[in-house]
Amino acid sequence: MFRSILVGVDGSPTAKEALRRAAKLADATGAELHVVCAYQSSMLVAVDPMAAAGAGVADIGDSLKQTAADLLESETKALGVDGVKVQTHAVEGEASDALIDSADALKCDLIVVGNRGMRGGKRLLLGSVPNRVAHHAGRDVLIVHTA
Repeated sequence: MFRSILVGVDGSPTAKEALRRAAKLADATGAELHVVCAYQSSMLVAVDPMAAAGAGVADIGDSLKQTAADLLESETKALGVDGVKVQTHAVEGEASDALIDSADALKCDLIVVGNRGMRGGKRLLLGSVPNRVAHHAGRDVLIVHTA
C-alpha cells in the first residue's frame, strides 16, 4: 500500500493528531514515517529586522532549526509506536512548501495533514496549509479531521 508516509508537525493539537494517525497508518502498512517541522528564519527578519541584525541572521536560523529539531524529538518520542522506522527533518521554508518539497525529495507516497490551518485574513491571502498541500502535492494526501 504505502512505503513512505510524510507528516508535518508544529506543536499544535491538530498536528499532534495528524502525527498520531500517520504513525498508526505507518505501523499498519509497514511504511517508513518521515516527520517534518518547517521553520522560517527569513520571516523573523521580516517581522523584526533590528533584532535580526543584532543577533545575526545565521544565528537566528541556527536557533530556529534547533527549536524545530527539539520539537521533532519531543513529538516523535511521545508516539509510542514500536517497529515503525521514523526519520525527522527540520526544513527551512513555508510549511506547505516544506511538506511538498520534502515529500518529493524523499519519494513519499502519502502526505498526512490536519484539517486546521490558518484562519481569517491570512487564510484568504495565503491559503491554509492543508488546502495548499491537497492542491499541489502531486500524490495522495490524507487530511485528518481534528475538530
